[in-house]
Amino acid sequence: MEHNTSAKATLLQSVPVREEFQGQPIWEGVVHVFDLDGCELAKRAYAWSAVVNEKTQRRIFTQCCTGPR
Repeated sequence: MEHNTSAKATLLQSVPVREEFQGQPIWEGVVHVFDLDGCELAKRAYAWSAVVNEKTQRRIFTQCCTGPR
């Protein structure tokens, strides 16, 4: 299957998220939710960043959702 790289992403919302484990925060940040138009593989995408490498670098994460909107 060929992937279409010309899809249009529209920001739907930015959601503050706080993840905890045993009552202690392990990640806190904002997840950006995008609607994808023109992509055959996914209808929605999520993006967020997190500190890595002893807080000196950030990494960007993305996740596509292939289910219904």
